[in-house]
Amino acid sequence: MACQRSNRITTPCFRVAVATILTTAVFGCASSEPVVVTPPPEPTRFIEGPLPGIDGSVIQDVTHTFDSTFVVADAEIQARKDYLDGARLIERVDSLLTRMIGPSGVPDAETDAEPGNAAAFDDARNEARGVLISAAQAQSAEDSTLAQSLLGEAQELFERALSLNPLHEESRYQLAQVYEFRATYFRQAGAWEQFLEILRDLVKLRADEHALWAEMAIALDNLGRPAASALTWRRAAQVVLDDSQLAFDVSPPPLDSASLFFYNHQAYRTFVTSRDGEGVRRSLSDAWRYATAARESEFAQQELVWAQWDYHNFESRLVFDSLRTAAQQDPLGARAGLGDLIGTLTRPGARLEASYNHALLSYDNGFEDPALDTLQALWHAVTA
Repeated sequence: MACQRSNRITTPCFRVAVATILTTAVFGCASSEPVVVTPPPEPTRFIEGPLPGIDGSVIQDVTHTFDSTFVVADAEIQARKDYLDGARLIERVDSLLTRMIGPSGVPDAETDAEPGNAAAFDDARNEARGVLISAAQAQSAEDSTLAQSLLGEAQELFERALSLNPLHEESRYQLAQVYEFRATYFRQAGAWEQFLEILRDLVKLRADEHALWAEMAIALDNLGRPAASALTWRRAAQVVLDDSQLAFDVSPPPLDSASLFFYNHQAYRTFVTSRDGEGVRRSLSDAWRYATAARESEFAQQELVWAQWDYHNFESRLVFDSLRTAAQQDPLGARAGLGDLIGTLTRPGARLEASYNHALLSYDNGFEDPALDTLQALWHAVTA
């Protein structure tokens, strides 16, 4: 079918040609239609059971690929600088947890014991031990309600003992055991607020266990706090790095790259939910850095490209994806949204793709002439 205007190329052929050139010359792929990009699905393997360790967990069966290849992301890998570094990250996580659930009930080990309280310390410790034995007996009798009540009492007594003698290692160990028992119960019951509160205290006693930080991130995610969850996933990754960097052995243990990839992948997902583009880029950069398989490296690279579609304007990528999805049900609304979006984009490749999609929606919904004008302009832009 020929175009109505003699100075234009045959419409269907022209449209296909523009699509082909745009996707191959500008976007670097063979598909003639951009793919609707969505965040990756829940990974097929997660932290299973109450308070386990993470031993080589990786993301399995990652099959999502994307049409966008507008960004060479190697420079992003090098631009690590100071964002979410160890010290700042610890401060941010501790601060947000204090705001959410209050200060920890566990005294610092460096705190001096209160003078003249040796007898009070012995009384509290001995009473706590007796209550703990009663809790174990209740648990054996399958009276979980009584067991939890007694564990709560034992927790208060051990915390009291430690406030009197913060350096008593046996009491710190027994308190950690009580926290772990209670955390297991709260996790199984789906009581995420109580689970988070217990973990906050447990992690103060076992701050070098990265799996505990991961469990806290899960709790925060279940409580609908993605920004806090993302930071805590990053904290778990930082603990893995600390374990290797702070080793005093002549031959330090090998870096747990699988856990680092997993934690950074989880941080990336939750940063997407919280619309934190900088967190997304940093987490993906680290996931790419610690990938242990080719498919993991490719996944992280492609997701990083997706996230940097409009340079650092991460929100633009999310808006574009949502408009592409909305076009199936509301093409005119999506067309109007794309028109508004194009003027805000800063990356030429992003403007080209958004303009191309706007032209297609225009052509299919009664705006043939402006659509053809746009397509011709795009043709000249990529062939000049």
